[in-house]
Amino acid sequence: MLASLLLAAAWPQQDVTPPPGPEVVAEARELQPEDPGPVQPAALASSDNPWELRSADGSISLRLQGKIDMDWAFFDAEEGLESATGDWSNGAELRRARLGVAGEIGSWANYRFNGDLADGEVRDAYVDLRGVLAGGTLRIGHFREPIGLSNQTPVHNHSFLERPLANALFPSRNLGVAWRTSFDEDRGSYHLGLFRETDRDGSSVDGTGGNELALTTRLTYLPIDRHGGEEILHVGGSFSWRNPDDGMVAYDGGAGTTIGPDLIATGAVSAEEVFLFGFESAWIQGANSFLFEYTYAGFDRPGGVNPGMKGWVAEARRMITGEVRRYKKGRAALWTVTPAADFDPQGDGMGAFEVAFRASRLDLEDEGVSGGDGLNLAVAWNWYLNRYLRFQTNFVRADRDDVGDVHALLFRFHFRF
Repeated sequence: MLASLLLAAAWPQQDVTPPPGPEVVAEARELQPEDPGPVQPAALASSDNPWELRSADGSISLRLQGKIDMDWAFFDAEEGLESATGDWSNGAELRRARLGVAGEIGSWANYRFNGDLADGEVRDAYVDLRGVLAGGTLRIGHFREPIGLSNQTPVHNHSFLERPLANALFPSRNLGVAWRTSFDEDRGSYHLGLFRETDRDGSSVDGTGGNELALTTRLTYLPIDRHGGEEILHVGGSFSWRNPDDGMVAYDGGAGTTIGPDLIATGAVSAEEVFLFGFESAWIQGANSFLFEYTYAGFDRPGGVNPGMKGWVAEARRMITGEVRRYKKGRAALWTVTPAADFDPQGDGMGAFEVAFRASRLDLEDEGVSGGDGLNLAVAWNWYLNRYLRFQTNFVRADRDDVGDVHALLFRFHFRF
């Protein structure tokens, strides 16, 4: 009987039954459930990206990201070099096994977090706030400092297994805040950041009473930007002032791989302040691309003896199958290669093939610092099966001046999503 009255109150039928009395209406209202409020949007799989989840209203997204690098190395070293550096034994390693998430929060913020399962350490952990401070982007968290072209280009977009020897003078990731903006229709970019020296976990302990701070800035421009990015000339410069952690710094470099000992290394060097300078340039001309960088680290040391470390790198690449290496504006970095035809064992697609050459030098000897003078000459042959899978082969001749050299044959299988 009560159910009939409720139905009658909700869906009245014309000329069928008389309207209920006030007592019945009041009773029906008391039995109605409370308003639960607005329904929260459920997460739905994106139709465009199988690795992405997005809220029903589209305001929040979450993308699963990962990267795996498996390396093999074979060495032939001179005895003189092994006496100075240690044994160069053949080996293999899981260089990276990264897993993380990234996404957007509303229309003006995005985030990224990832860690490396290979060593259990945090890599990126930051939030970007877009459209703040004169229309720029404010980044807060643990991320790579804005210095140098090779440093800003993700390692999976490099033609070689590791960044060049000269890049060892520049910092990697630290905890801080940075602001970046673009100008002249994204042809130029400016980056400015304040950082605290941290380890890869993003932690720092002040052991000397100093600040252990770093101020880093980078300015880039594209004098040439034609044909939809198929012809680009990039130039830029970087500067960083640093108050070293515990008043000590150390630099080292290898033979194009993290397997094996360091080719050159300073050990701990005292420094009250460090000044980093960098010049960078790159040219993309269709399937060909070129890069040149110069790096310098100047020390302010107790006692008035101030050494300087310097390095340079030159690279030339050609996509044999005709693809164009893309350039990422805003970040001002060399970007990915997408094969014109993905490899298909059942079809005609062969993927993309690339050949690259690199010469890189790093001089760690000056004013009482004896870290060695190293030169790496490398050739790369890369097979891009698709945008996410790649086989890489590097042959490296690494020489330490007046000591000896080592020849290295390196292989990598790369997968990312």
